[in-house]
Amino acid sequence: MVKFNSGLIINWGIANTSGDGSTHTFPISFSNIIYNIQSSPRETNQQNGSIYWYTEEETLSSFKLVLCGNNWVVIGSKQNYIALGV
Repeated sequence: MVKFNSGLIINWGIANTSGDGSTHTFPISFSNIIYNIQSSPRETNQQNGSIYWYTEEETLSSFKLVLCGNNWVVIGSKQNYIALGV
């Protein structure tokens, strides 16, 4: 997590997620806008089929990461994330 003199903030971390979604708080809140949030799987306990994930309910201090898929059973997942904004 870092905040530059220009106001740019970069947050990153590991989000523990379940199928119905989990809300995660940024270590440093953004002041004005979030430009982008990206996530990628770090550890997934799933069976049968594929999964995908998306973010929703983004605020300047938190976001919700949701898992979805086709013919899947997700016990739990850890996602790496990075977010950019000011």
